[in-house]
This record gives sequence, C-alpha cells and structure tokens, in this order.
Amino acid sequence: MDKKNSEVKVINEKMSHAIWRKTNDQKYLEVYSPSHYVLGVLQGQFAATCIHKLKIVIEAFASTFLTESKPYQQLVKIAKHYEHFIPPQYKEEMRGMSDGINEISYEDILLQNCFIDLIYGRFLPEDIYNPIFNSYNLACTSFGIKASGLNILGQNFDFSRIFRSCMYFSLLKMPNKPDIFSLRLGSLLSLPAGYTNNISMTVNIVKTTEKGKLSIPTSVKSRIVFEEGKNAESTYKIINESHNTASYNLLIADGSKIIGLENLPTDHLREDVSNFIVKSNTFTQNKFQKYLIDKEYSKKRQARAESLLKHLYGSRKFSNDNLLEIMADGPTICRNNPLEAITMAFMTRESFGLGSPKKSSYGINPFSSIDF
Repeated sequence: MDKKNSEVKVINEKMSHAIWRKTNDQKYLEVYSPSHYVLGVLQGQFAATCIHKLKIVIEAFASTFLTESKPYQQLVKIAKHYEHFIPPQYKEEMRGMSDGINEISYEDILLQNCFIDLIYGRFLPEDIYNPIFNSYNLACTSFGIKASGLNILGQNFDFSRIFRSCMYFSLLKMPNKPDIFSLRLGSLLSLPAGYTNNISMTVNIVKTTEKGKLSIPTSVKSRIVFEEGKNAESTYKIINESHNTASYNLLIADGSKIIGLENLPTDHLREDVSNFIVKSNTFTQNKFQKYLIDKEYSKKRQARAESLLKHLYGSRKFSNDNLLEIMADGPTICRNNPLEAITMAFMTRESFGLGSPKKSSYGINPFSSIDF
C-alpha cells in the first residue's frame, strides 16, 4: 500500500482520531478508531519516531549477538515462529502500523512485538553468561497496597538507556472495549503494565534459566488481557490459559482484590494480597529460587521497597504522594547508575510520567478517578 494514500484514508476515516495530549508537562498519545487496522495506522503515524528508534535498537542487538549473515533478518525469521499465535485483529493492527510509517515493514513490527520474548525467553536462558544482555535490561519495581478502601498499584520502569527514545505512554480507545492506558516501547501493542476501566496491572521481568514456550508474544497477550479482563480474577484466568514466552512477576488489581503472580513459562505461584506487596526482578517464593540466573539480583531492592512500604502501611497515612515518595527513594529504588538499568518512567493510579518520580513532573493518569 502507498503510505501517502494510507494517510489520506486515515484522515477521512469516520470518527477515528489520534492526538498527543499534555498534562503537567507529561504527554500521552490518545488514539481512537472502530478498526484495528486504522488504530494501527494512526499509532504508526503518531509514534513513528519511537518505532524507528526501537528498530535501531534491535538492529544493534542483532549485529552484536548473532554471527550469521544478515543478522536482523535472522531475528525476523525466528519471530515468525510466534506469528500464528497472534489473533488476526492484532495482525491487522500491526499491519496498519507498518502502513502508517515510511521504511517500516510488517516484519519490523512483528519482530518488535516479539523482542522481549526472544531476549528473555529464548536467548538469555541459552547463554546466561553473555554480557550483552546487560545492555538490554528491563528492570522494574512494583508496589501494591490495600488502603483507604482502595487497591492501589504503582511501578517504576527501569530500562537500559538504549531504550530511552523508544518510550511513550498511550491511551487506546475502541468501541465496546475498555480504554487502555499503558507504557509503550516502539510498536509493542502493550506492555503488561497499565490501567483499564476494570483492572490495573504491573510487570517485572525475571531472568531465569527456563526457556520460554512458543506462544502468544508478551505484548499481544498483554493487550488481550487488558481488553478481555473484566476483573482481577478473570484476568488471572486469561493469563494462565496459555504458556508464557518468558519469566516475570505480575500484580493484578481491581476494586476487590490484588493478586500477585510469579510466573515461569509453564508454572506459576499465586499470592492473594491482604495488606501490601512488592515485586521486583526476582522471585520471593522458595520454590522458584532454583530457576534464578542470579539469586542475589534485585534482592536488596526488594528488601528496601518492602521495608518502606511496610512503614507506610503501618502509618495508616496512605496517599498517592506517599507512594511516589517511596518510588523516588534513591539510589536503590529510583535508580540512576548509567552502567545499569535506570528509572525512565513511572505510573500510579493517579500519576504517570517519563523520567524518574524524583526529578520529573507528574502527569495525571486518565484513570485517576477509577476507584481501585
């Protein structure tokens, strides 16, 4: 398809729109369309820079990690093994993204949506001592607390600096589906961290020796969960209907409960939270310790976050500002060592932003009025 003609089609598409909205010096991309394809075209047009930047990141990884000729195309070839697990409407959206951007193909979009799965579910478990993976860290700290009649989640997103120019927040809107507010990387349909009218969710990648299963890519599965999850319990069931492509922790909240999950590709442990919980880039349950590549990694951050959240819970003076103070606690939780993953974004029920919660302004979460 000629991409200039595609742009004209989108402009004339009835009721579809995309706009960058600003709140307290923070921006997010709002996109609405009744059509997955048009939703994709609009995202492609308005997030083109971030999508191009993620392609550059992946090209750098391919040329450094793979020894074959045409290494980027080798990654595309591997990503295609995941393609038939993707429902057709999301393939249409991905195709729309590629049609909305010059010099980006459908294969580029497919690879971006499988990149996390390839690194953490395929390459890392096969080559656990390779230092290249230190340049592609996705390391986060998540908080859940039951206070003042609310179930509240918050998260810092700690990424390697190479991802800085690939990140943005978006609010996706389609008729008869929940609105979805989440952090995005390039063309990934979603990260497993965000808000809808029904649920909120946080995620923490965990480096394990367990190889991920060929299944629905994490970005696509996250989008399905946000669209179909009616509450925390149904979201939990959807997540466990298929195997995982990597290992990670999740917090899931609605108006009645918070569920904590530690996930391996073919197993998981559930915790129903009674007061508060912290998740970072490690497992806390004894059963899963043997799968960790580095059993000490993130343990100090985990302990520091638990201590601060326990103190806050005990004070009975919970507020969004109190949670943000914990998330801004440096250098362990709010991280700024350029040789490691650094805090590049944050999100709570009321606030969000690119940058760190210690130094950046707080945008207003579009779901700040939802009571969970």
